[in-house]
Amino acid sequence: MFPIRDHNPSGRIPFVTYALIAFNVGIYLSTLPIAQNDAALGQLYYNYALVPRLFMEGDGYSGLITSMFLHGGLLHLAGNMLFLWIFGDNVEDEMGHVGFLGFYLLAPVCAGVRRWGSAALDLAYVAAGRYDGYWERRLNAWDLAAGIIIVKEAGGLVEPIKPEGDILADGEIVAANEAIFSTFAKVVRG
Repeated sequence: MFPIRDHNPSGRIPFVTYALIAFNVGIYLSTLPIAQNDAALGQLYYNYALVPRLFMEGDGYSGLITSMFLHGGLLHLAGNMLFLWIFGDNVEDEMGHVGFLGFYLLAPVCAGVRRWGSAALDLAYVAAGRYDGYWERRLNAWDLAAGIIIVKEAGGLVEPIKPEGDILADGEIVAANEAIFSTFAKVVRG
């Protein structure tokens, strides 16, 4: 069931919410002429989406901002704008116009930096030397198993966060290259 409204009236006109909805819809409509051209659409996403490889190589930082305005289709856009329409006015009312705009722009940046994909991919980045270290909790065994092997085969070290724990059973891992592992693990373990 989709919400169509909320019952919390806002005390001010949500100008920022309206502007963000209009901007997102405008960006989506501007991509429609190239939607049937796979090469042009691929180039658009390569230039404006957050491409992990480019970001990791020190390029593509603009994708942290521009990617939040890209939508994969009409349903993606409609779902995001529906929730912005319903809840954005109350958040904007609470935070103020400038605070809400800052929050709207900063939250996806944090999400983009935080995670590129699965734990297996993050562990592969440790093995490849793109990341010096990695730790996370509440993971599934299927997401950890391959990554553990990849890190170990590359010469990295992998342990449970709790020294007496079990990585696959607990879903908690700390992994790093050999040079920093002991210091990194101490920091993670507190």
